[in-house]
Amino acid sequence: MQFEYNHIVLSDDPTLLEEGNETSSEDLHVLFCVGGYVRMRIDGITREAGEGTLAMILPKTVVEDVEPSPGGKSVTVCAPKATLDSAITRLLHSESQWWEKLAYLRNNPVIHPNEQQVKILVAYAHLLHLMVIDDPTPGRSLVMSMLGNMTIFELLNMMDSFIPQSADNKDITLSHKEILLHNFYALLTIEGIARHPVSWYADRLSVTPKYLTTVCSEISGESASALIHKALISEISGLLHSTSLDLKEIASRTGFAELSEFCRYVKRYTGMTPLEYRRTPEA
Repeated sequence: MQFEYNHIVLSDDPTLLEEGNETSSEDLHVLFCVGGYVRMRIDGITREAGEGTLAMILPKTVVEDVEPSPGGKSVTVCAPKATLDSAITRLLHSESQWWEKLAYLRNNPVIHPNEQQVKILVAYAHLLHLMVIDDPTPGRSLVMSMLGNMTIFELLNMMDSFIPQSADNKDITLSHKEILLHNFYALLTIEGIARHPVSWYADRLSVTPKYLTTVCSEISGESASALIHKALISEISGLLHSTSLDLKEIASRTGFAELSEFCRYVKRYTGMTPLEYRRTPEA
């Protein structure tokens, strides 16, 4: 059963995560396994969410071959990227290490909450599950949408305990410029790396494009534009080598309106056409 209201989608069918469904990969997906397990491939790697665990699928993540266990129960919440962006934007200006959390989530999408967190998430999941399988009334539609948003924000609030703390990083104090660079990296990560101009990122970070470029060059040795291109080529490489998506879909995912423009871009930065690059073993 599936329900949608105000761009929030709630479903008891975990295959909502797969490519080809109506929900866009631009959205954030969160699956909470109430019973049994859900096995899937996330960015080409087989993962399994067992009972009491959840999978947080960031925008632009490729999910394939979703296979729930017989009789298993799960709830999937799909929220528009704007919901995630609004939370991330606030966190970027208040927490210098948020970029590390995003990178961790991309590499470790299946999360194991502690006992108390499981109780909280089970309460959310059971309530969502009951509402999804019931026929929603017009009045309940708004409640379900709000509950979906609350679940997303609750998970973001739990992030500190989900992610191991690095002892090496606990006592590091970052400068304003280092925080800005890390937040720039965070935006590259959370956006799933699409083709945007430097001004787009600068606007999100509340600085001028010139200042962002200066800080990137000063700290990393590379301009903001160079870092964007490097991240974009890395994203394209991953999609070409780790998925079976056709070139048109990859072009669309990475911000190219025309396939021809995408092909020229790949050729310019790799020296090969996308098809040639796909046939080349990933470094």
